[in-house]
Amino acid sequence: VGMSTWEINLIRFGFSGICMGFLSSALTISARLEASMKKQRMEFDKAQRPWYALPEMTVSSWIHVCFGVLFVTFLQPVLVVLAMFEIPLALLLTLESIGPLYSLPFSWVLQKEKPTFKACIGAVFSVGGIVILCFRGMVLK
Repeated sequence: VGMSTWEINLIRFGFSGICMGFLSSALTISARLEASMKKQRMEFDKAQRPWYALPEMTVSSWIHVCFGVLFVTFLQPVLVVLAMFEIPLALLLTLESIGPLYSLPFSWVLQKEKPTFKACIGAVFSVGGIVILCFRGMVLK
């Protein structure tokens, strides 16, 4: 194809973001036109807000969401694909499997959410699975 992982992810996520923006705008315009034909004022109750309506947030909140989307849906896949070609696959899988190990303390410290027992067990199983795969591939002499 001749495209880098950066270009592929930019096209992939840029196109999906543009499509979702157009869909949300088109459905909102349609609902407003329908409401104007009925001579009603269109107001959304927070509990009855339609699925396509964008949330009402402050500019600061939108900036946080945009950075979160950028890091989670764009940079993370790009960096994983780049790492796949730069380091051994076993090391990459090991590094990816320890995600729950550092996300649990981060959520506890940053968001004051105490990890549940199920989350801790899931983290142990995640790392344990990679440990088993690592030892399974070793040849004992």
